[in-house]
Amino acid sequence: KYSWLNYGFQGPIWTENDFVKRIKAILSTKTINEQLVEHLNNFRKIKKEQAGLEEKFALTKHEKYLFKCARILMFTKAYRVNVRHKIQYTFDLVFQELGKRFYQPIYFFRYARIEEIVDLINGKNLDMVAILSRRKLMLEIIDNGKRKFVSPSKIVRVCNKFIIKEKKITGNILHGHSAYVGVARGNAKLIFGLEDLLKVKNGDILITISTTPDLLPAMVKAKGFVTDQGGITSHAAIVAREMKKPCVIGTKFATKIFRDGDLVEVDANKGIVRKII
Repeated sequence: KYSWLNYGFQGPIWTENDFVKRIKAILSTKTINEQLVEHLNNFRKIKKEQAGLEEKFALTKHEKYLFKCARILMFTKAYRVNVRHKIQYTFDLVFQELGKRFYQPIYFFRYARIEEIVDLINGKNLDMVAILSRRKLMLEIIDNGKRKFVSPSKIVRVCNKFIIKEKKITGNILHGHSAYVGVARGNAKLIFGLEDLLKVKNGDILITISTTPDLLPAMVKAKGFVTDQGGITSHAAIVAREMKKPCVIGTKFATKIFRDGDLVEVDANKGIVRKII
């Protein structure tokens, strides 16, 4: 029923062994009831702190309403990822069946537009080669309200009109914004995709462009977080506050400056990240 939980855009689904492994990890330190009580107590503590801050700053009814909206928004930002996982999984079930009926690989349907899939079902002829080629290089734009694909041979030329050339960045110190205070030192581990998660060991500093819920297993192990992008409502900032780990966001160039294995210091009190060795 929940095999889609970490499906992402292309899977794979979680197997029974994946669930068993995670359940064992959950039960390795405390019982379920102990963790539930701890979670509920923490939730009550947060609610009490929020109420205290509202009183301290004498917030108006309208201001309290705005903060309530912000809390709901933060929840939906995380919840939407679960929705995405389930939708992609459900789509792939449909695509697998269509693939059997029309003798096409699943990625044909992943890169086809809805209108093209409907045309295929209705027996119309499609440029199969063009659709399959999108797997290697694809650009879809909206021009005057109309959606269209740019041919692979023109993609680079079109992109060059809008992409700002990257400047060469040097130095060992970067400034950003503090998402959660504290100081942490550890070996830098750069994360650009799910395939990099296993690089992160206990005590490392996780450095990435921006975080998503998919990176949570590595964030649990990391001692601190550094991101190129994001603000105080970003995923990294929210998780840092929940886990109480030093985090500096919006450094712009952390993934360009640091390399795997660099000994770095995250000084989230000052919003500074620097290479020590």
